[in-house]
Amino acid sequence: MVSNEELFMSGDIENLYKSNKHLMFHIANKFLNLNLEYDDLMECGDLAFVKAIKIFNPNKSKWATYFSKVMVNEILMVNRKKNREVETISIETVICEDSDNNALTIQDVIPATKNTLDEAINLIVTEEILIIASKLSLKKREVLRLHLLGRKQKDIGKALSLSQSYVSRLIKNICLELKITYEKGA
Repeated sequence: MVSNEELFMSGDIENLYKSNKHLMFHIANKFLNLNLEYDDLMECGDLAFVKAIKIFNPNKSKWATYFSKVMVNEILMVNRKKNREVETISIETVICEDSDNNALTIQDVIPATKNTLDEAINLIVTEEILIIASKLSLKKREVLRLHLLGRKQKDIGKALSLSQSYVSRLIKNICLELKITYEKGA
């Protein structure tokens, strides 16, 4: 019987492939625990065979050893690539069912992103607070405006020539004043 190395040296790739098909099956069977189909494992073997043919040097190693390593690496690369892929599922996917065949889907569990009733109430409250705020003194309105824009109390104080502690007291008093006026219904 002719060795793998002799088949390679003579250029008889077809017989080399046929004589190593059993080795491909053996290696593929070792990786059945991965999340890959058997056909995918065998495709890795075919691809590894092509790669090994291009790079193999019979003076450095035995064909079976070299081919085995190339095939194992190919399988591991395909597995890593598959693990990186994100599986897409529908929001209608059933999570569980009870005894009456009532299904709970992913859509049932995801909270609604908008509540139009809450938004409407917030708009009305905001408008009322703006009306109340318009009755504040000019200095208090400016402090409130800068505060609502996210400016720091220290920066508000510098802009209006006030101390940071005074700005802090003003903001507290403005909020209290707005709250009391809003609750009275003015």
